[in-house]
Amino acid sequence: MQITKSFISRYNTASITCPKCRKSRNINVEKYRYRRHTIKVRCSCHHHFAVLLDFRKHFRKETNLDGAFVMVPPGVGSGKLNVLNISKIGIGFTIGFAVDGVHTIVPGQKVRVTFQLDNKKQSIINKTVTIRTVNDTYIGGEFDLNEAFEKDLGFYLRF
Repeated sequence: MQITKSFISRYNTASITCPKCRKSRNINVEKYRYRRHTIKVRCSCHHHFAVLLDFRKHFRKETNLDGAFVMVPPGVGSGKLNVLNISKIGIGFTIGFAVDGVHTIVPGQKVRVTFQLDNKKQSIINKTVTIRTVNDTYIGGEFDLNEAFEKDLGFYLRF
């Protein structure tokens, strides 16, 4: 079954577009917020498809950017990373394993990440990130709000 994605507005509505006939409609999705995030839809053209409801506050852009990280004390360690997705307030990335095959990064720790955007200016982003989720080598984090928002990153997220 084909899956499409729909971002939720601040009014808890999703704009659903049929991938076959391109007909669009808005539906209230408040009842799905804390439950299921994928719903099955049948269009008036009788096409069935699934819609993944994205309740994020900020758009998350899929990327494939190489970079590096350094643990902020009292954490120790550093390494290479690959930025898989980025938003205005956070980042999702993977890291390689340490020599012994595991890493010691846990939620709540802070890391300093540096990576280069693949935009025309080849902008360098250097930010402190608080780790929020760790799933094997995938790590999700939130940018430190004390640092200024970089306009290069904002412009990058628009396109």
